Amino acid sequence: MEINKHISIAKKEFKQAIVDNKRLIFLIFSLYVISAVFAWVFHSQLLDLLNPYLGEIKAELSREFTMDPALELFINNETAGLTTYFSSVFFGIMAFVSVIVNGITIGIVGGKIVSADPFHMGLMFIALIVPHGIFEIPAMIFESTAGVLLFLFIWRFFKTIDTTRNDISSFKLRAKNSWKLNKVYLKQSVVLMVFSCVLLIIAAIIEGHVTEYVGMWVDSFFN
Repeated sequence: MEINKHISIAKKEFKQAIVDNKRLIFLIFSLYVISAVFAWVFHSQLLDLLNPYLGEIKAELSREFTMDPALELFINNETAGLTTYFSSVFFGIMAFVSVIVNGITIGIVGGKIVSADPFHMGLMFIALIVPHGIFEIPAMIFESTAGVLLFLFIWRFFKTIDTTRNDISSFKLRAKNSWKLNKVYLKQSVVLMVFSCVLLIIAAIIEGHVTEYVGMWVDSFFN
């Protein structure tokens, strides 16, 4: 019963965070989609620009796992997510950079692969991306949203204190009042980060232990 109660509270907090920040989430998701579509269309030109770095990128992608694939994937993705989250305290810039870079990356990869054989490779791309992507992409969106909310909390917290500096009350009291007014941003930021972590765990398990077999199954129809 106690576990169900906590789950119910968590679901309620998550839904409220989504409702309160739906415009921000939509904006970040839109940036991701626009970046992916742009990179997909102009993948050849972008590959030419990135040519000096392709060797390093290919080496990173082809390296062998040193531990359980799902665990390593989760650690890498969560590390990137936490970096985005905490770096976003600087005006939320890193949150937007993250979704744009990820959108461009998936767009370039998709455009390059599918252009070789639209039907076969198109199905392979879907098979290799969609199973874990339906969890990983929302996780990235929520991480970036959480990062912006973290910035908003810090900015509004100090701004509220500053706007009441002529008040005769002490700094401690003004800080307490500002906390009450703005703590919702921090709470929702943490809620979205925790939920994105759960999504990344699911995505990592699928990518590490399921995606390969889905790809092999789809590819078997063409052999």
